[in-house]
Amino acid sequence: MRNKQRVIAMFVAAVAIIASCLALIPALPARAEGLGERVITWSQEERDQNLAHASIGVQLGVTSEAEVKKSYPEADAESFQSISDTIAALAAGKIDYATATEPIALLYMRKNANLTYIKPALYGVDVSMGLAKGNDELRNKLNGAIEKLKADGTVDAVQKKWCEDGDYDLSDVPVCGDGEVLKVAYSPTDEPSTFMYEGHAAGMDVEIVMRAAYELGMRCEFQDMNFSAKLAALSAGTVDVGIYMVDTPEREGSMDFIETIYTLDWVAMTKTDAQGTGSVLDNLVSGIKSTFIDEGRWAMVLEGLLVTVGISLSAFALATLGGGLLCLMKRSGKRVVVAAANGYCSLATGIPVLVWLMILYYIVFAGIGIPAIAVAVICFGLEAAAPLSSIFVTGLEAVGTGEVEAADSMGFTRRQTYRRVILPQAFQRIGTLYAGQLTSLIKATSVVGYVAITDLTKVSDIIRSRTFDAFFPLISVALVYFVVILVFSVLLKALIRRIDPRRRDPERILRGIKTR
Repeated sequence: MRNKQRVIAMFVAAVAIIASCLALIPALPARAEGLGERVITWSQEERDQNLAHASIGVQLGVTSEAEVKKSYPEADAESFQSISDTIAALAAGKIDYATATEPIALLYMRKNANLTYIKPALYGVDVSMGLAKGNDELRNKLNGAIEKLKADGTVDAVQKKWCEDGDYDLSDVPVCGDGEVLKVAYSPTDEPSTFMYEGHAAGMDVEIVMRAAYELGMRCEFQDMNFSAKLAALSAGTVDVGIYMVDTPEREGSMDFIETIYTLDWVAMTKTDAQGTGSVLDNLVSGIKSTFIDEGRWAMVLEGLLVTVGISLSAFALATLGGGLLCLMKRSGKRVVVAAANGYCSLATGIPVLVWLMILYYIVFAGIGIPAIAVAVICFGLEAAAPLSSIFVTGLEAVGTGEVEAADSMGFTRRQTYRRVILPQAFQRIGTLYAGQLTSLIKATSVVGYVAITDLTKVSDIIRSRTFDAFFPLISVALVYFVVILVFSVLLKALIRRIDPRRRDPERILRGIKTR
């Protein structure tokens, strides 16, 4: 009877959750018609008056952040990690304006009639490539290759292809298959300049650097990362080139730049009052199709899931070993050893894991060439070892001394006592806390996208930048995380029940014990 009531309650809860999600599904944005007619034209004075005290979204680390704060000091400048986050906030009504390049603004306008941009432009920029500091030979070679591509009209043709024609094909771009590797950092969310398309780097600047590398007899190896991570990677020298960048006096202190490739205008985008269209069913089907089906994005989601699970389980195994070692150090009774273990735990838990990740990737392992995934495993494993050590100590101390004395009186060796008496009881007491640490670790890995790792969260960012929709990618990823955590929690709880001493056969425990 009780099981039947439980099933009914779960069914009602599931129906309620599904109904709530359906009610939240946003209406399809009205399709864009007549882009040129929708662009708002103000005088420069009108534009400055409207923006002077408004909330303006800017992408963290790019030139618009400094320009907005300089030109409109009384405005509320809100920084976002990516351009897709910035424009999503605008579409949701969180901010009044968003800054973007004109090609990006036109892309969003084509997809969503609620968005437009304002003329005149805020300012213009000269787009270039950043290089690791001191690599003058590569800079000179790239300058020569780019000049050749500009002179023969290739750069102009590439701009037209990506910005006007919307041709995303890279199959005709020559590649030097056996050439020296050129490590290139790019943002996977800045369509049409740099973005991820069908699982690969694509965009105007991607094609330009590929053609330049071919001229030099080199081949590109792309690493996707957000803009602030791209700056850090160039400063640390973990990549050779960062594309879709602007030369500024501040950046010249930590990196070099080649000559200007082309110029772009930055504009202010705003939201209109166009109404959404489509029924709930239409919106649901369209959202699922654009999130999982188009461009084979289900494969990208699956790959991101495997990366997240792989990092989480590997880091948790490392954390278990590290936590066990720290536990032994804390229980050693030697002051120096105990102080060292406590000091490490204080350091590990006192600094945010994202900061640890950046320190390890951009400083400690910067010149060693360790893969980013390995760095992430080491980072999360070492960080999670600290709380696990405290859990292990608590579990061991919870086992009464009488248990140890009883085992000793029965002839158990010290190792047998730990393996067959103490550890099973300790783990049974701390099992829930142990499983909780795995849950926390899985959720913490959502920040690995900062170091060029395409995990589940990073995949949602990439999909959002391609679909121009925040709802379905974010809700889908949230549900995937929930299912993954639920599965591993159930598995760990089953393991805890299996090793529970109260469920074990006493004769099996005594098997193999020899009287001393």
